[in-house]
Amino acid sequence: MTDLLAALLGDAGGPEFRTEHWGRHVVLGRGELARFAPWYSAQLWARRGHLGAVDAARIDDHGQQQQMVIDPLQIDHALASGQTICADVSSEPQLAAQLAMLRMTTTPSPEQAFAKLYVSPPGAGFALHMDAHHVLVLQLEGTKRWQVTDAVVSAPLWGGKLDARGRPVHTGERAGEPIEDDSGAPLQAPTDLRSIDLAPGDCLYVPPGAWHATCALGTSVALSISPPRATPLRILLHVLEQELARRPMWREDLVRDRVEDGGVPASIAARLSSCRRDLAALVADLDDATLQRAWAVEAFTSAGLAAAAAQPPPLRPDDRLEHADAGGFVHLLAPAEDGTTEVLYLYREGGEWILPATAHGFVRALAEVPRFRAAASLNWDPRLDWDAAAEVLLQLERAGFLRRCAPP
Repeated sequence: MTDLLAALLGDAGGPEFRTEHWGRHVVLGRGELARFAPWYSAQLWARRGHLGAVDAARIDDHGQQQQMVIDPLQIDHALASGQTICADVSSEPQLAAQLAMLRMTTTPSPEQAFAKLYVSPPGAGFALHMDAHHVLVLQLEGTKRWQVTDAVVSAPLWGGKLDARGRPVHTGERAGEPIEDDSGAPLQAPTDLRSIDLAPGDCLYVPPGAWHATCALGTSVALSISPPRATPLRILLHVLEQELARRPMWREDLVRDRVEDGGVPASIAARLSSCRRDLAALVADLDDATLQRAWAVEAFTSAGLAAAAAQPPPLRPDDRLEHADAGGFVHLLAPAEDGTTEVLYLYREGGEWILPATAHGFVRALAEVPRFRAAASLNWDPRLDWDAAAEVLLQLERAGFLRRCAPP
């Protein structure tokens, strides 16, 4: 994660960004526009290429955001009338490749990262609101003024805005309902907004749950990048759903056999009580390795990429190898599915591989060395001679964990 975010945020995207600021604080990185070249450029927008859904947005006379879907042919008319254009550009090939890498190196998740392009004429922008997703804003052209706070709600499920009376309310599935802060009290309208002017080459990170409003000081073109969310709640519920779905009592309908006055029918109450006890027993039996493996499966196998299938040439001691993916790989020593022994699970983008538990020391050492000479692997497990070590490396190369690299 550090390399990609450092490329966007500069010094502000260093190692402490993930532990101290991710999901909590607004972070500003200033730099040269050229660093955004691998992602997107204003020239791509000028060609109107690879635009997905397009919205036109404006702020009405009451300070409320109004937004509607438009045809791409209406873009110029909407801009001329003072509206902001918001276009999904996630499918642009160059950007799509960067988004895939960002997803792998930030919050691996079966969901995908996405990107939207915002184009505003002078004076246009968005009313005060909060999002439920992470945002990295790349300013490509012009200057845009942001009014922003740090996160006031931790990892919100829904976005928010101020209603006509100035009260914070949800958008989305809970539209209009009051927003509660992390303590459960009604959230108050923000009073501590700070102003940040973004110029071309600037990158701004806005966490979920942070209030923000924007206004273009001239014609502004900006790209918004959003990595996916990957929460413990999703992982735990997925594990429970998979296990409970195997049990007939959880799949049977709750049928009322007759109409009754008063409380819940005794047969329904008994079934639900039995399910509650079953759930409590299942949760009590869950171990850390089960949850860690569930995370790895979701994070690494969801992309559906095929592993390398070509047969590599024989390996020589002086050959140099490197990790094949920018996101590396994950290894986990855990009980086998039948519970009889431990096995070593390996994950990289596209799949899960299983090795004997005895390979754990070898793989653990491999994970710490992104690039190495093949003969160096003889130091990772004293039980292996060159032929055995080379065979393990070839297996990992065939599976796509490793690749040959050119001599220095």
